[in-house]
Amino acid sequence: MVGLLVGLVLLLLCVLLFAALISSLSSCSLDLSDPDTGAPQEQGGCLFDVDDDGFCGDDECDDFNASIHVGAQEVCDADERDEDCDGLRDDDDPSATGQSTLYLDADLDGYGDASQPFQRCHPSRGITRDDTDIDDSDSRVWTEDGVYTGDVTGDYNTVCQGARSVTVIGSILLSNGSEVKLSHLACVVSITGDLGIVETRRLTSLEGLEQLGAVGGSLTLQGTALTDISALSGLTEIPGDLIIADNPALASLAGLEGVAAIGGSLTLADNAALSSLDGLAGLTAVEGDITATGNLLLCDQAKDALLAQLTGFDGLAVWEGNAGVCP
Repeated sequence: MVGLLVGLVLLLLCVLLFAALISSLSSCSLDLSDPDTGAPQEQGGCLFDVDDDGFCGDDECDDFNASIHVGAQEVCDADERDEDCDGLRDDDDPSATGQSTLYLDADLDGYGDASQPFQRCHPSRGITRDDTDIDDSDSRVWTEDGVYTGDVTGDYNTVCQGARSVTVIGSILLSNGSEVKLSHLACVVSITGDLGIVETRRLTSLEGLEQLGAVGGSLTLQGTALTDISALSGLTEIPGDLIIADNPALASLAGLEGVAAIGGSLTLADNAALSSLDGLAGLTAVEGDITATGNLLLCDQAKDALLAQLTGFDGLAVWEGNAGVCP
């Protein structure tokens, strides 16, 4: 009988101890007050504190990192952790430290404006680490000078690549194009090779080439619907041939007034609406031959005027089928 009573007492003690243990686990802390005075001691404690930082329960939101707990300093970090356990991370937490200088990217091209700095933890839409954009209002432009190496033969949408001015080391040869404007070439200031625009019947002007100041080879405009070539007004010399042929709507060569010399031959053929060579008023030298045929509105006096303005021309001049009546 005595043994049974002892057993019951031990069982009761076990139950009480187990209940106390459960209560301690749920609070995840121990009362470490001074046993003699009851005053709180300076250091708290936890039954379970994996990272040994002295914090647990509601004061701990990552028990595997000692730098994360209530009261910790929020810092910028690649993992965007919430160090102070306030529910806010990095740029969303005004108490965060460790920001770096980032820059406004108003045109969203990935390049920032050096005059618009921000202190931020991380880049975001409209905020970038780059500070090299020279025009943050235009997403097509972020650098001053560029070079495109190779011939451009129709796929010219990437020639500028963010540059305000580009030198093409090669030729631009466009044919059978569907584009009606050359706006994607607006950055081109120089071509070391030829410029050829042929069989582009939808193209009516050369708008987009206004910055072009130099061609290293020949200039060919053939088989187009061009009515205006004034965009070529920046040219001063054509080292190769100048060929303008089969452009039935082109009535004037206005835009070529700045060309003083042609290093090769000059060919004007089958331009049904061409009635004047006033656009070549600045031309003083042609190194090769001059051929003008099939320009129905061009008169013989235009030939005489052209030859009179050339210095030292000793090439062959062919003038046939130009049936215009001179005033």
